[in-house]
Amino acid sequence: MKILLTNYRLTMLGGSELFTWDIARELAKNNEVFIYSPFCGDVAQKMQKSGLIVIDNLGKIKSEKPDIIHAHHNIPALQARHFFPEVPMIFLSHGIIPFLETPPSIDINIQMYLAVSEEVKLNLISKNIPAEKIRIFRNFADTEKFRPITPINEKLKKVLIIASHVDGKTLNLIKKTCRKLNLKLDVIGKTAKCVWDVEKYINNADLVVALGRSAIEAMSCGRVVMVYGNSAGVIGGDGIITEDNVEELEKNNFSGRRYNLVYTLENFINEFLKYKPEIGFNNRKIVLTYFNLKDRIDELLKIYRHCCYSTPSCGLFIPEKEIAYLIKETKTVEIMQQCVMQKEHELQKILASKSWKITAPFRWTKKTIAEVNRKFKRTFSFVDGIINIIDPGKIKKTFITIKQQGLRPLAKKISVEVQSFNTYKAWIEQNGNKAISYQKNTKFAYAPRISIIITVFNPPLRILKSTLNSVLNQTYANWELCIADARSNNNVKKILEEYAKKDARIKVVFLEENKGIAGNLNEALKIASGEFIGFVDHDDELHLSAAYEIIQLLNTNNDIDFIYTDEDKLSIMGKRFSPHFKPDWSPDMLRSFNYIGHFAVIRKNVIDKIGGFKIELEYKGSQDYDLLLRLSEQTQKIEHIPKVLYHYRARKCQNADKTKRVVPENAQKVLSEHIHRLGLKGKVDFTDFSGHYRIRYAIDNNPAVSIIIPNKDNLDKFRKCISSVLNKSTYKNYEIFIVDNQSAGKEIFEYYEELRKTHKIRILNHNKPFNFSAVNNYAVPLVGSEYLIFLNNDTEVITPSWIESMLEFAQRSDVGAVGAKLYYPNDTIQHAGVIIWNNGMINHAFRNFHKNQPGYMARTAIIQNYSAVTAACMMTKKSIFNEVGGFNENFAVYYNDIDFCLRIREKGYLIIWTPYAELYHHESHTIGRNMTEEKGKTLERECLLCRKKWGSIFKKGDPYYNPNLSLTKEDFSLRSIR
Repeated sequence: MKILLTNYRLTMLGGSELFTWDIARELAKNNEVFIYSPFCGDVAQKMQKSGLIVIDNLGKIKSEKPDIIHAHHNIPALQARHFFPEVPMIFLSHGIIPFLETPPSIDINIQMYLAVSEEVKLNLISKNIPAEKIRIFRNFADTEKFRPITPINEKLKKVLIIASHVDGKTLNLIKKTCRKLNLKLDVIGKTAKCVWDVEKYINNADLVVALGRSAIEAMSCGRVVMVYGNSAGVIGGDGIITEDNVEELEKNNFSGRRYNLVYTLENFINEFLKYKPEIGFNNRKIVLTYFNLKDRIDELLKIYRHCCYSTPSCGLFIPEKEIAYLIKETKTVEIMQQCVMQKEHELQKILASKSWKITAPFRWTKKTIAEVNRKFKRTFSFVDGIINIIDPGKIKKTFITIKQQGLRPLAKKISVEVQSFNTYKAWIEQNGNKAISYQKNTKFAYAPRISIIITVFNPPLRILKSTLNSVLNQTYANWELCIADARSNNNVKKILEEYAKKDARIKVVFLEENKGIAGNLNEALKIASGEFIGFVDHDDELHLSAAYEIIQLLNTNNDIDFIYTDEDKLSIMGKRFSPHFKPDWSPDMLRSFNYIGHFAVIRKNVIDKIGGFKIELEYKGSQDYDLLLRLSEQTQKIEHIPKVLYHYRARKCQNADKTKRVVPENAQKVLSEHIHRLGLKGKVDFTDFSGHYRIRYAIDNNPAVSIIIPNKDNLDKFRKCISSVLNKSTYKNYEIFIVDNQSAGKEIFEYYEELRKTHKIRILNHNKPFNFSAVNNYAVPLVGSEYLIFLNNDTEVITPSWIESMLEFAQRSDVGAVGAKLYYPNDTIQHAGVIIWNNGMINHAFRNFHKNQPGYMARTAIIQNYSAVTAACMMTKKSIFNEVGGFNENFAVYYNDIDFCLRIREKGYLIIWTPYAELYHHESHTIGRNMTEEKGKTLERECLLCRKKWGSIFKKGDPYYNPNLSLTKEDFSLRSIR
């Protein structure tokens, strides 16, 4: 058989060049093989020396009409089709370089497409290529050329990196790892320099860190291999290649470019410490069994014969004008490539010249001056940011931090805060209220008076004036300012008297004694005549539109009792920073910390009903928190305005600190009394975050819990899941229902038989095609417990008290479902609640954050409400499951848990997410990694169904996600500036 192989260029030794070389060498043993490339160089010369026929002009073999064309890259494919219009053609795509590896857009009659991975196959299908014309042709290694020569060491001593390009951050991490572990390191790059004896380098290493298909060659040499990605600080797959992950890596062409797993120095050290010589021995066996070149050649010859003998003659006709155009464009690209190569050659000559070396000091001086100049500019910006956010009250604490940790952590923290400050500054400029004059002229149908309550005790005069002016300048006019002065000095009294004379809406009562913040507030409340009460500290400021926005909301619903807004902070320079964009009413978040803060406006008769502020000493510092909790017990008519209408001064004046400093023990008492009044039993614990609390509700009557786990084969992960539940769970009154869904493996049924001996486990069979909703709906009626946990078979329990941590909430009458905190195996967050964006997207909050990162306002570390949680680990009552009709079976794979939770919310129940039930979820870290065409269609169909069914929520937005936050990132950062 005459075979024509094409490759775009044979100049440097890279993946595609090695691929062509290997198959050509094997095919040439029993066939006549020609290799064509428009650009021939070092690699072409080496191929010729090895006895292969390499040409750079297809006209030379026009008379040698091939039986089959195996095209690699589109430009030589077009040229080959022009010279041989009727010869069957196969097109191979690695999918790495779209410009070269995307099939030609015109029809050049390709009989078959070879894709090196499932992902490339999907990419070809997206180009309207029929799936039946695509075949997976995976990578291979020449096991004769790449074979063990040097024995592998019992202990790790030598490390080799093989990559086309190694990014600096990753290389530095690996270098540091080698230094810490006292290892020798070598680095080679197949396209960075021609290393013809690469197998010798591999044989002299114990551990090979590889980017792509060179991983298979290293495995063939019997080395321990680790695959990593091609972005800064990123490595791929599961690190060290073993039998557990080799199949998954091979599906993705052993290419780190398919992964997105961030690694740190600690992660690299942990991976290197997994080194065992036997892994290398086993790798050789894996290659011989699955990735042997000879087997691939046999497979390739079958494909050739099929195309030659089973496919009719092409009879292809391309108009001459189109052919001429294609050849012209190809030649243009060739000329451009030649120019680039010539320039690269000239550049190398310059870099090697004496004049370049002599002038090096001058270039260094110029570069240094430019760098210093750039850093000075950055420093001025940096200092400006620090001045705006610094808190002199924390200077002592800062010095202690420096002493304990050094300057680097502090500098990093300041850098982040300065960047955040500058981002918010730009956001304010874009989102500022530009309708002040319009607001002042607005006439409302419902225009109740708002009484602004301020208690005063010796604030700085300049700051007091700013506070008073922020009320005076409100665009809504029907307000009154009620001030209680707690025996301030004469200068403060004088200012208060002046403002009272200036505007009749200002009332001041001068108290004979300082009754403490709660007592002073109650005195101010006595002189308030408004229908609504708003609270402002004497050193903070109201946004000019604060009262207007409150009244505008009340005109849409005048039955509201309690309104709160977003807020930010004021620096000592009067600059705004650190915005707090809050969720809508979230009772469980309020029980974790006082997220409402400011600006709270409350109907006066509700405040009167609960008796105002408590003045007892044990409530000192927590009187605001106590008031808000008691209000929540009296009314559910609570609304949130997602606008920054209050500016909290970051450096509170010294006298205010004495009266308003939060006392943790008092807040603990306030929360304890709150849950007692609600008829709930529980204990309030402190957390690692100051001002944040955890309520541990008592579990009544030790109820039975049924854990439902659908499963199909997947033995390794499933075994981990079951073992972790059985061995770690401290709650004992549970049973496990395994719902087998058409498993086929012998091993899984043997494991089932082993599990049947455990009295806590029952095994059910659901012999129908996979439908997550249907599988669970089938199991629930067979369960006798009131409480259900839906659990994925690829989860693994971390927290022993995970059941208790969900059950304590599920037993509450107002709770419909409870979700857990799930991590990827690399200890980054997979699920911390679900957020529904009003752009039609649904995402997991704080995905990819490290598990110890607190996130925005410590939200990865506190109990709170969400619109939905994932059913990978979710608890609910059986009665509620039946009440909402179970899972919707139209959502067979995706969004079934979202739909389920939203139907629970429709019934008036709360969804709770707790960080105290922690599990690993061995789900793919990179979305789409295992996405087949069929799964892609299912995802699209069920996504559209979800959007259609819950369009009102998508349109309005998630009540637990502030509309000012990002619609592209799950990190709760600011929405992109318009």
